Amino acid sequence: MTMRSLVRNVFNRPVTRTIRTAPHRLRPALEALEHRWVRSTIVVNNFTDAHVPGQIDLREAIASANAASEATTIQFAPSYVPIILQGTTGGANGLELTNKHYAVTIQGPTDSLIVEASDQTGIDHINHIFYIGPLAHATISNLWIVDGFDENPADGGGGMLNYGTVSLTNC
Repeated sequence: MTMRSLVRNVFNRPVTRTIRTAPHRLRPALEALEHRWVRSTIVVNNFTDAHVPGQIDLREAIASANAASEATTIQFAPSYVPIILQGTTGGANGLELTNKHYAVTIQGPTDSLIVEASDQTGIDHINHIFYIGPLAHATISNLWIVDGFDENPADGGGGMLNYGTVSLTNC
């Protein structure tokens, strides 16, 4: 062995090789966010009690609010035309608010909108214009509730039958 190779072996560092590891794998995870309370607003722009394509009547707005998974507000496009609910033979509840989990607010315009029952044929009538179901929460403001019928006076009135919680303002 030459002096040169001896010196080289003594002062030469051993080669360390890095151990290759597999790259970190992406692990998707779900993270809980805070609950957000955003009220949904439905605007009634059809003042009849009949379906009109592209427009929303009060009955359709209430059906959407009953199925909603959040608090809902129903408002009205400007109008001076009363909403006349059409009855069915044998009587039927008019507008049924039944969402047990989220509050429904119906806000009439400031100059009070009329919601009335029809009795055009003598046999058609509405039992209670508004029916508030058990555990339902409703707030109704600025509406005139007119000409409801109650075939059983023990129920307590023709304009509204309340089995839940209702707050009336300027009605």
